[in-house]
Amino acid sequence: MKITLLKLDEVADLIEHAECSGNIVKHEQTLNEIIYHIQDGTGECLLINTPCSSYFITT
Repeated sequence: MKITLLKLDEVADLIEHAECSGNIVKHEQTLNEIIYHIQDGTGECLLINTPCSSYFITT
């Protein structure tokens, strides 16, 4: 598992690319975070976007 801390512009680019290519499998929102389940060629990844920071988790 690899966890990458993302900058704000990287988050926006990743979400835009995933939406345009239809790779967002699931989108969950809680009080403090938004979690995107993204399907790519290597499997499913998670993008966790919080008010303080954003993380991209891959296997």
